[in-house]
Amino acid sequence: MRSWFERLRYLAIVVLLLGVLNTGHTTHWTFGLALKTSASVPRSLATATVKPERQTTSPKELSNLELSKESIEKVGIRFGSVERRPIRQTISAHGVVSYNKNSLARLSSRVPGTVWRVERQVGQAVHKGDVLAIVEARDVGKAKANLSQAVVKHGQTMRLRDRLKSISEAVSERARTDAEAEYRQVKIELMNSVQELVNLGLPLALREVQDLDDEQLADKLHFLGLPSELVATLDLRTTTTNLLPICAPFDGIVIGREMTLGEVVSPGESHFEIADIRRMWVVLEVRK
Repeated sequence: MRSWFERLRYLAIVVLLLGVLNTGHTTHWTFGLALKTSASVPRSLATATVKPERQTTSPKELSNLELSKESIEKVGIRFGSVERRPIRQTISAHGVVSYNKNSLARLSSRVPGTVWRVERQVGQAVHKGDVLAIVEARDVGKAKANLSQAVVKHGQTMRLRDRLKSISEAVSERARTDAEAEYRQVKIELMNSVQELVNLGLPLALREVQDLDDEQLADKLHFLGLPSELVATLDLRTTTTNLLPICAPFDGIVIGREMTLGEVVSPGESHFEIADIRRMWVVLEVRK
């Protein structure tokens, strides 16, 4: 009897545990406490909470949003079609607009002198070769005088050489050789004199002066480098021959002028600044 009693007790315990497990599973381990809590709530409120709300609109109507034209403009909505295209990324940077450094010139006088005339002002457009100002320089007159002397000497030695060649039977070979050598030396001096004026910016070629007489050469060198329309306004008898023009190297705008009439200038100073503004540069400060 005792043995059967122990077996029944163990069976009762197992049945009790199974009942607890079943009750906890069915009540989500609340054991009916939620029902007691809801039971304490008024019936009207419980009914309002449990009862589903009746749909007054269809699902199709809920998925559409209609806005007036005024609302769209006020909100700032923009419409467009979906398309595939590359994304362009941009950055913001501080910068300045500057002149094209490849078309910016700071001009000065090639020799020391005095400003004799100023032809262009700041803001005026200029073309290549236009005279900006004229400087009176002693070195220019000296270079022209050296050229005149070289031309005279060249003509004398050339005539002497030709004369000795024509009477070759009456003179020695040594005399003819010395005359030829002297002629070549004088011709080199003439070429150097021409190059000296070219270095000053005055256009001149050897063939233009070597066959001129003294008067023709003086007329040609007097206003060398000056445009004809400007020469027409000058008096040949009273105007100095020491004039050196400062000309524009390319088309552009005068953006700076640092010279006045009668001022003493030197090669180390910037007197005019010319810029071609048809293409400008934008210099930006962009971080790496």
